[in-house]
Amino acid sequence: MKKIFADLHCHPAAWTFNYLRNTESEKDPELFTPWSIPASNIKRQEKGIRTGYSQSDFAKLLTSRTKLVFASLYPIEKGFFRDKFLRSLRSGKNFRTGNKHTLFDILQSKVMNVSHERTEYFQGKEIDGFTYDYWDELQREYAFYLSGADQLNSVSVLANQNKQTYQYETQGYYKVAQSLADVNEAVNSPNGISIVLTIEGMHALGIGNPVQSEDVSVQVLKERIAALKGESKTLRNWQHPIFFITFAHHFYNTLCGHAHSFPNLGEKCFLNQSVGIDTGFNDKGRAIACELLGIDTSLNDTGSRRILLDVKHMSPQARKDYYNQIVIPYNNKPGVKKKIPVIASHIGYSGAQNLQQLIDESNLEYQKGFLSKKNRADNFERDDFYAWGINVCDEDIEIAHTTGGLLGLAFDQRILGVRAKERRENNISAFLRTIERIALVPFKSDLDNPFNIWNTITIGTDFEGYINPLDPYSTSLDFPDFSTDLTQALGKLKKQNKFLFGDLEPEEIVDKICFSNAYNFLTKHFEFGFGNSQKATTGTDSMVS
Repeated sequence: MKKIFADLHCHPAAWTFNYLRNTESEKDPELFTPWSIPASNIKRQEKGIRTGYSQSDFAKLLTSRTKLVFASLYPIEKGFFRDKFLRSLRSGKNFRTGNKHTLFDILQSKVMNVSHERTEYFQGKEIDGFTYDYWDELQREYAFYLSGADQLNSVSVLANQNKQTYQYETQGYYKVAQSLADVNEAVNSPNGISIVLTIEGMHALGIGNPVQSEDVSVQVLKERIAALKGESKTLRNWQHPIFFITFAHHFYNTLCGHAHSFPNLGEKCFLNQSVGIDTGFNDKGRAIACELLGIDTSLNDTGSRRILLDVKHMSPQARKDYYNQIVIPYNNKPGVKKKIPVIASHIGYSGAQNLQQLIDESNLEYQKGFLSKKNRADNFERDDFYAWGINVCDEDIEIAHTTGGLLGLAFDQRILGVRAKERRENNISAFLRTIERIALVPFKSDLDNPFNIWNTITIGTDFEGYINPLDPYSTSLDFPDFSTDLTQALGKLKKQNKFLFGDLEPEEIVDKICFSNAYNFLTKHFEFGFGNSQKATTGTDSMVS
């Protein structure tokens, strides 16, 4: 029987949505759907180059038998377009090509595969009576997913094998899940995909604007959270639940600090992450985290639906605050029915033992908003791992293990510690190094039920998240090869470290990583009965502002 796959973190409609948005095609409902997939540059796809091709569109997901997709909605952050240095580039006459666009505008459009009009929209230009607003954009992307749901489509996909290009025709549909019954219907169908919605970045709800006076109030923020849960009495409720939110992202959201995430060149020249970086949770952030989790600030259950928090992109200090102030004390309360699990959806390993080590290092890293210390350099490593605080340490792994959480393996070369010009393997070895170190933690730390660590690891590619993937696994089409290679690699590891495996065979572990861990986690934490009392209206509406 062919393997099936799950992906804890990817953006399957983003390639198409951002390509068509703010163009004439958006006005045609037959064109403006996730099934209108732009053609990929097959040469760039073969080489795994960052741009020019789709990594996980629905044609590729169907072909690869990726049955369960945690689809991340992501309004692109204004910090990519609103920095003072970038504005100076746009206003400089020497940077203009003709009368309309700067060279930097053209570069942004090319890298992000968007129109020049969409780039200008991100920069603040009004189009069709709207200016770029995170909450509005979030709802438009949600409506975009709904526009193509439950439709049986025939699509084609290009793939490379042995330097030959093949075109496959495939047929299928996707269902946006309201309940576990919806998930099972699509997963058990021979040509279905189950979409479970997630969000990347709390900025998506209308905070973290470069001009913070544009942020919505805490009360509006809480009401929007209620709308996501289907519980709002003043806003239109969503039809489909958000399973988890990646709480932080690249820029400060005014709730908690974010981890450094940009390479040197991007930060020194274009992208300034310094505001709020490496800080912890503030009082507002703790209150909003509790609101999402359905508890009050005294950690008592409120009866509200739970939206889980994903700790990827949180600074080490923010992760420490979240664990010590919310997760651990709540989980240790007498009579707790269901622990709060820790999710880190698309990660690599930092090589550090604890969060304090990462915090101490981060205290040396910034001076006047630019890189100043070698431990902020692109090649900062620890034991062959990418040592930045954006990656997890042993302490993160311990709490994911003890809470029954999930760790999604990113397919990003940088996050996995691969640098193409060096000796390091750009292949399955990058994954094996990370998996081995994750699996060692509960044994090394003498945790209960250490073999349960194999229930914690899954795939979280970050496909369509502007990553540079490992060359052999540049799209979801490569999942079958990934599973075969990982089975062989784990077989070799078992011969070297049999104690890590117990009675488990490599094939069983690969099945867990590729699908069943994510599915079993979902069955435990995905709540029933969403949207029965108050159905949302699809589309966008300025009243939800």
